[in-house]
Amino acid sequence: MVHMIDILWYAIGSMAAFLTMLGLVPQIIKMLRTKFVRDISFAMLVQISIGASLWILYGIHISDPIVVVANVVSLTTLVIAILLYINYRSNNEKQDCFHKNVEEPYNDRTTRLNGFISKICHFINSRGFQK
Repeated sequence: MVHMIDILWYAIGSMAAFLTMLGLVPQIIKMLRTKFVRDISFAMLVQISIGASLWILYGIHISDPIVVVANVVSLTTLVIAILLYINYRSNNEKQDCFHKNVEEPYNDRTTRLNGFISKICHFINSRGFQK
């Protein structure tokens, strides 16, 4: 007989799986919009991918479809993020050291900050500190 507490825990597990498996989607959308990945840690993407792969194996071992499905979806989003990272990485190496965020609203403070950062970047680039 299924108890209400079991249904509650199943619902909690399902919600946790849903939120976790779609956690990287906003980052993927931002990568697609900005084509900017310099601030993304490639090592983090690989590490979480390995973790998701191990969770899939564990979920298969314990016969838990929530664990398996959630981590298959997570691994899929991670693979997409890794492919985007690899694709856009070469574009980012050609950019200046300052990249404007396309979602950022512009105002006087932003304009002054952009000018200041551009001067710092110019100074750094003129001294040969860039890779």
